[in-house]
Amino acid sequence: MLNFEKYVCENVDETFTDNKLHITTSVDLIVPKYLIIEMNDDTTLNEFIKKYGDIELKLYVSGSVIDNYKIKLLNKIIPIQKMDDNIFVITLLFDKINNPIFRNIAGEMYYILETSEIFKKTHMIIKYIYIDENERRKIINYHVLTFFFQFIQSKEFRFDIPKKFFRLELPFSYLSKGLLLDVNIDNIKNIKLLFEEYARFNYDKNMLKLCAKQISSNFIFIPFDDVDLLNKDVTLFKTGSNFCMVKNLILDIEFENETNEELNVYSICVSYATHSSFGVNFYPVDLEKLKKINI
Repeated sequence: MLNFEKYVCENVDETFTDNKLHITTSVDLIVPKYLIIEMNDDTTLNEFIKKYGDIELKLYVSGSVIDNYKIKLLNKIIPIQKMDDNIFVITLLFDKINNPIFRNIAGEMYYILETSEIFKKTHMIIKYIYIDENERRKIINYHVLTFFFQFIQSKEFRFDIPKKFFRLELPFSYLSKGLLLDVNIDNIKNIKLLFEEYARFNYDKNMLKLCAKQISSNFIFIPFDDVDLLNKDVTLFKTGSNFCMVKNLILDIEFENETNEELNVYSICVSYATHSSFGVNFYPVDLEKLKKINI
């Protein structure tokens, strides 16, 4: 595994054109760090999140989406900063949960901000890393490069009728280290995750307060072990749950009071990808592969 910290790096400000940013610089590795949106009109932070929170930022590498987040999710994990002159700074999770991307072998790489809105200016702060010639030669000579990649799967639930109890079918796969939910712990009476009929966890209010982590007032992380949400070490997934092996993944959630508020559920997953002349391909990870591949 490369020690990325020992190489020369620089932070560069790259500008979007028509909500698209092509990363064409000849550099060895990149780390996307911040998305910066400058507004035409005076806008408060709450107005910005309410109006633009559902905008998705997608990173494409060789035609495949490898990073995909809504602005409102990014804000819940790391709050958006409003700076002077109506400038909003959004911290990207890539720098927090993944190692750098090998730019020189990645083929076409670009970000797309999926919106028809034309902002005054949209740009991104990217860390460029330059490795030494020997390491560069080793990487480029690989016919197929295999690497692990963390990402987030999501499912939005909307309810027409207020109720206390909801049974939710989760369409998640891959190896997961925990679930994120748009909810306040104090509003939950009981929450249970079922693998078929087996309960992976079953927490009442007190257990939930001990085992879950409140990220913000209405956002919690339920790990499958005592792991951090923002951690680049994919070996933490060895104590996770392999959703690929589960046909029916059910989340039972009981609230203290009747509700029909929208609920979003997210799974922090790991996949492994291969990059070759045929492009980028993603595969589910099993525990044995996680143990064998050098990361």
